[in-house]
Amino acid sequence: YTGPNNFNGGTVLAAAANALGSGGALTVNNATLNIGHNNQSVGAVTLTNGNILGTNGVLSASGYTLASGTVSAHLASGNLTKTGSGTVSLTASNNIGATEIQGGILRVTDPNALGLGGFSAATLTVINAGGALLYDGNITTDEHLYLAGAGPDGLGALRATNGTVIIAQHAFMPTNA
Repeated sequence: YTGPNNFNGGTVLAAAANALGSGGALTVNNATLNIGHNNQSVGAVTLTNGNILGTNGVLSASGYTLASGTVSAHLASGNLTKTGSGTVSLTASNNIGATEIQGGILRVTDPNALGLGGFSAATLTVINAGGALLYDGNITTDEHLYLAGAGPDGLGALRATNGTVIIAQHAFMPTNA
C-alpha cells in the first residue's frame, strides 16, 4: 500500500510501523492521527485542522503544510510551511529542513521544534508578513530567523510567552517586523 491517506474526521491510530503506507500523501482535516511509538514514512503531509500526535514515533515526509492544530509527533526530513490564519503548535523535537511561516502563528514549545537550527539556508526559518513565530516557555535556540514583516495582527512577528527565549544564532529583520 502506498496511500494516499485522507482523514476527514475522527481519530486514527497507526498501530504499526509504516501502517500509513509508503510515500503517499497524508491529509488530516478535522481529525486526529496518532502514530504513537510507530515510525511512518509518507509523501507530502497536509494538516488543515486537527492533530498529529505521537510519543516516540517519527513521521518522515517529503514536506509539511500546516494550517491549524497541534503536532506532537517527531517530524523528520522535508521543509515545513505554515499557512492560513490559524495557530499550529509544535511540541516535540524535530529534524526538518527550512520553515516558512506564510500566515497565522506557529507556536513552539521545544527548543528543537524547528529542527536543529544553525546558520544555513537548509534550516532557515522565514517569517513572512502576516505570520508570527511564538516561543512558549523557557527556550534556548540557535535557529536562524529571517523576519520579513509584521505579524498577523499588525504586531511583532517574533513573540515569546511563559518564559525566557534566548536566540543564540542570527535573526535578520529587514523591515518593521
